[in-house]
Amino acid sequence: MTRPASRIRRTSEPAAGAGRPRLRVPRWAAAMPALAMIVVMLLLGVAGWSQRPDRIEARYRQTADAAMAAEDFRTARVCYERLLQASPTDKPLLLGLARTLLGLGQSAEAAQLLQGLAPADAPGYAPAHVLLAEQILNASTDPQTLQLAEAHLHRALEADPHNVDARALLARIYANTGRSL
Repeated sequence: MTRPASRIRRTSEPAAGAGRPRLRVPRWAAAMPALAMIVVMLLLGVAGWSQRPDRIEARYRQTADAAMAAEDFRTARVCYERLLQASPTDKPLLLGLARTLLGLGQSAEAAQLLQGLAPADAPGYAPAHVLLAEQILNASTDPQTLQLAEAHLHRALEADPHNVDARALLARIYANTGRSL
C-alpha cells in the first residue's frame, strides 16, 4: 500500500550522491521495532508462565476431579497416570488411579494398587484402607471376609481416628454380625 504524496515529507536537500530527495520518517515509526519486541517478550512471558509445571499439574488435577465427578474414568485415568509420572509415590494420586480402575472394571489392577497402599498388616494410607474394606464388603459377607474388612477399617482408624467413612463401615459390619461398639 502506498502513501498519498501529501503525507510524505521531503527535505529540500538531496542525499549525497543521489539525485532524489530524502524521505523523512515520522518519529513514532522509529520506535516500532522496540514496541514489537516488547509485545513479543510479553507474549512469550505469558506463554511461559502458563506452562509452568505447577500450573500443568493443577490442570491435570482439576481435569481428573471433573472426570471422576462425571464418571469419565478413561480421562481420569490418563490424568492420574500423567500426574504419577511426576510423583510416583503420591498416595492420593495412587488412590485416585485405583478408583478409576474400579470404575473401568479393572478390579484386579485396582486391588493390586490398593493392597500396596493399604496392607492388611500395616498402617498404610487410611483412605485406601476404607476403599479396600468397602470393596471387600461389596463382594462378600461371609465371616472371614468381614474379618478382613474389619481389619482394614481398624488400620484406617489407627491412621486417622476421625475417619467418618471408616466408622460408618465398621458400624455396618457390627450391625450385620450383631455386635455393638
